[in-house]
Amino acid sequence: MRLFPALLTATALMLPGFVQAEGRSIIVLDASGSMWGQIEGRAKLEIAREALGSVLSGMDPTTEIGLMAYGHREKGSCTDIELVVPPAAGTGQAIIDAANAMKFLGKTPLSDAVKLAAEDLKYTEDAATVILITDGIETCEADPCALGAALESAGVNFTAHVVGFGLTEEEGRAVACLAENTGGKYIQASDSGALIEALKTTVVVAEPEPAPEPAALADNVDPVVLLVAGGAEPGDPFIQDVVFSFTPLGADGQDAGDQVTIYGRQLGALPAGAYRMETTLHSVTVTQTVEIGPETALSQPTAVLDAGIMDLKLVTEAGGAPAAEAQWELRGADDLYDTGYAQALRVIPSGEHALSARLGSVEASDSLVITAGEVTEKTIILAAAVPVFTAFYAPGVPVEDETTFEVFDPSPALDGSRTRIDVVYRAGNGPELPPGDYVVVATAGRASAELPFTLKAGERVAVDVVLNAGIGAFTAPNANSIEIFAAKQALDGSRTRVEVFYGPEGTVILPAGDYVALATAGEASAETAFSIKPAERSTVTIEASVGAVAISAPGAGAIDILPAATALDGSRERITYFYNETAEALLPPGDYIAVASRDDVSAETPFTITADQRTEVVVTLVMGLAAVSAEGADAIDILPATAGLDGDRPRLFYAYSGAAEVMLAPGSYVAVAKYADGSEIEQAFTITDGARADVVVTRP
Repeated sequence: MRLFPALLTATALMLPGFVQAEGRSIIVLDASGSMWGQIEGRAKLEIAREALGSVLSGMDPTTEIGLMAYGHREKGSCTDIELVVPPAAGTGQAIIDAANAMKFLGKTPLSDAVKLAAEDLKYTEDAATVILITDGIETCEADPCALGAALESAGVNFTAHVVGFGLTEEEGRAVACLAENTGGKYIQASDSGALIEALKTTVVVAEPEPAPEPAALADNVDPVVLLVAGGAEPGDPFIQDVVFSFTPLGADGQDAGDQVTIYGRQLGALPAGAYRMETTLHSVTVTQTVEIGPETALSQPTAVLDAGIMDLKLVTEAGGAPAAEAQWELRGADDLYDTGYAQALRVIPSGEHALSARLGSVEASDSLVITAGEVTEKTIILAAAVPVFTAFYAPGVPVEDETTFEVFDPSPALDGSRTRIDVVYRAGNGPELPPGDYVVVATAGRASAELPFTLKAGERVAVDVVLNAGIGAFTAPNANSIEIFAAKQALDGSRTRVEVFYGPEGTVILPAGDYVALATAGEASAETAFSIKPAERSTVTIEASVGAVAISAPGAGAIDILPAATALDGSRERITYFYNETAEALLPPGDYIAVASRDDVSAETPFTITADQRTEVVVTLVMGLAAVSAEGADAIDILPATAGLDGDRPRLFYAYSGAAEVMLAPGSYVAVAKYADGSEIEQAFTITDGARADVVVTRP
């Protein structure tokens, strides 16, 4: 370790050029074993003693200073720290004598030594200075940097100076932070000549404090926007809407960092350099390159928009108030577009632009010429009339339910269709429309009617549409659906369906007339004829006679429900079916058969449905399981063991593999295994109710 140069430097720091700090001081001396190392043929401890003697003998006798040492009494100890000479005036000789008599043995607990010195100086109550002289870094698992920060935070006016004895740059950084974190100095020396020169400079001439650097501004950018060159910056409300975006540029003029945005009257902070500044105010955007100066001075980059102000009002009559629902659009060169409602104060690029306005179906357009730096006033009159729509069941009886009013051009096209102009979904004020002739179609529920009407500028016109309709209220207990049909049949016997409700009840507005209501409950249905009269409510109840059946067939894969009676050809038409072992259904009163099946097994149970009652039905399948395996087979057939009268055995089941499982009725069967070479092997087996038969077909 290179202790001596740092020792001289540290001692020099104690002379009038350095130790004239407020309060008392303590020298913390490194007395570790590394002090026996040599510089220029001399032991560092000898040079240290000589330096202390030279410096302290010339010290101001009123200076209150002491000496603390570490590593001077025992080897390998991190607690070998001692206040050798307490701080007081006139202690120079005592410190010299103590250093001359001191041994240099142990480790380097420099952090704990500095902390103890600070505490002896009562650094939390009084101004205090500690001068650490070390030829090495911390060796006792402490953090000098953290200690410096803690002492600075807790001290009244505490300063630590550190002298490094020829430490490397990395070693120096490890201890320099102790000084820097308290506002002190770190001095590094590499040889005795440099130390002596530093000592002379420190003792003879105290370096004046350098002039303070100009303070950096918290916000060094105040961008300015002008509508026209030489004009004034726009005031409120415009200035609050401006957005300045700054993107740093590299030497090649390309983007070189993240964008920073400044809004309105705000200031911002940017490092010095070139930037692309994009300024946006309403529909105007200007992009330019600007130079931001040092952070110690305020930069005011200026954007000139070459724009004016549009003061626009949209009214329905001269001198009228702005129409809140009126909308305007502005279009111009370079994809200029802006829009808003009723009235506007907007910054617009200079030049001629296209301005259009709309209120409901009323439209107007005009050109707009903007002069840079000036306010251009513009008023557009949207002469409109307003229809007030009301729908009536019959004259004098208004419809309270939701009603739709569609407004059409009265002139039909060649195909008879008319152009729809607008639509509203409630009674009351309709859309603003230009004066003229129209047709309205009012719809409530399934009733509708149309009425022509005429509008004049500035008028509100009542448009009353009579639907000639009433209300139908339907109830069908147990029903899944209720369908409403027109009573009149077409030539093919069909009727037009008007409405459908999915459930046991429903209400709808219908045109006056005759109808049929059809209620469906499961497989049962019933219908009732009824009439609707204008402005009246018709209550219709449809009674579908129905009962419920709950079928259970343990082990079944499917359940079919059939009528008990057969057709003339002896067949029965399936009413409904379920792929499960349980089923529930609603059926009209009558006699039925429940058929349960699984593979080749089936069973049936007759039952009767009574209106408004629930019937429980159990179908029992008598069957067993055949588990057939035939190693190497391509297919397996299951046949009855006994042939029929025609001598054939019908195939009951087949599988295109060498294994199969199937449910069969009790009895005798044959499993036929078929192989790729065309050969077949049979194996007889028997099925017992509720039992499993494992059948193995073995090829010889």
